Amino acid sequence: MTRVTVGITGVHAGCQRSPGLAVARALHGTANYDVIAIDYDNLATGLYLPYFKAVEVLPWTTDLAEFLGHIRTVHQKHSLNVLIPCLNEDIGPTSELERQLQLLGIATLLPPKSSVEARGKAVLPRLAEELGLRHPETVVCKTDTDLEAAIHQIGCPCVVKGPECGVFPVRSKELFDYYATYCATSFEFPVLVQEWMEGEEFSVFCLCDNCSNLWISVTVKKLGIADDGESWMSMVVDGAEFEPYMRRLVSLLDWVGPVECDLLKGDDGIYLLDVNPRFPAWIDGLASVGCNVPSLATQLAQKLKPFKPEVAPVVGAVFFKDFEDTCFSIDSMISE
Repeated sequence: MTRVTVGITGVHAGCQRSPGLAVARALHGTANYDVIAIDYDNLATGLYLPYFKAVEVLPWTTDLAEFLGHIRTVHQKHSLNVLIPCLNEDIGPTSELERQLQLLGIATLLPPKSSVEARGKAVLPRLAEELGLRHPETVVCKTDTDLEAAIHQIGCPCVVKGPECGVFPVRSKELFDYYATYCATSFEFPVLVQEWMEGEEFSVFCLCDNCSNLWISVTVKKLGIADDGESWMSMVVDGAEFEPYMRRLVSLLDWVGPVECDLLKGDDGIYLLDVNPRFPAWIDGLASVGCNVPSLATQLAQKLKPFKPEVAPVVGAVFFKDFEDTCFSIDSMISE
């Protein structure tokens, strides 16, 4: 089989592991891929792990022309066949550049910009209603004054969210002030303040082809959740009760590529908490039990005739995030 060179963004392996690292680990486990790491910080720890043929540290930019120029430079060095953006902030710009990337010979598997925007955190309540799901009370804050009003309206505990990334459960006004300021300065407004919900939490992942056909759907139940809201242990479960909602979402948004929905099952129904337009950070767990979805995605991106994974996700399979210390010489540290 011809080797495929895949560029992957977002490879940090810190306290909140970036999804790109999970995708890289899944592809690294096969003999068919050369994986190129792309990140925006030389301290992104995944750059120093042995999953990559090469690594590239790019200047962060929100300018489309500059972003395309950076990817073109990476392509000239490594001849990318496929680009898989794995950070929420990368999905929209890469989607907008799909045509230009195709002209370079770089395949992607991404939804249109309008679909990406239609699942944004700020408009999630509207999407939940269209899907027939419930949603937590959410206040979209555009100023510091809005934040003060929101905490009085929602109360503590609550959840503070950035516009695309950053989810911070808070249990006191002091923590609220800290994380609200952090989101406003790190991610800019709007900042979301959301009602705290109790119930069983699930993550449902789907992969769609360029015609929005659903190729695979996997549901995991979150068994272990850290104080910062990140799950550290999950189990594959039967997701039949969630499947109608996911099919409706895929159809409603004309979705292409990977998508992950965070759901909460409460006493009064199913709540939609988040829709992430990318692979989840647990996707390598599926690869470890024989269901390599990133590999399938690269075939769909290249419009090859792919085959669904021969091994379906095993209900009852449990996987967890592991951490270990990695030592390397300072001489090998990538210069900014």
